[in-house]
Amino acid sequence: MNLLSPPAGTAPLFVRRDLPAVRALTTEAVLFAAGRCVRRGPVEEVLPAEWGPHGSSPA
Repeated sequence: MNLLSPPAGTAPLFVRRDLPAVRALTTEAVLFAAGRCVRRGPVEEVLPAEWGPHGSSPA
């Protein structure tokens, strides 16, 4: 199976804490905190560019 071309009707699941990689490789994202979904949508909205590489928001 080619992981970059999943079968029709499916989507790959990419789990990372490396936010720059998530931004570079995905268009949609789901953000979890303490085991709960706290944000879901376009990666630009879910993971703002001003957040650091590990999800820390600006001070």
